[in-house]
Amino acid sequence: AYGDVTNNAAINQTVSASTSGVNKIVGGSSGTTSNNFALSTMTVIGTVSGNAGAAKSDADFKTRSTYETGLGWKFGNDVLNPWKIDANKNDGYPYLYWENR
Repeated sequence: AYGDVTNNAAINQTVSASTSGVNKIVGGSSGTTSNNFALSTMTVIGTVSGNAGAAKSDADFKTRSTYETGLGWKFGNDVLNPWKIDANKNDGYPYLYWENR
């Protein structure tokens, strides 16, 4: 079971669950999902219950506006703006400003 899952990005290749209700964002049987993005090539294993994640390409997930405009993530160098993105770090995916990438 899970609670509310909102404004998240799922970049994993596969998600699975042994219960019903699995989708591209979570594997479980309860809770709600809204405004989430998921890798368009992701494989879902289990009793699928909807998509629960707007499909985005790998290139989309390496673009700042995907997160900033689409999910409301904040980019900068402090607790209120914790995200960074750099094509030369973390394989081009976002990371938290305090991480040494």
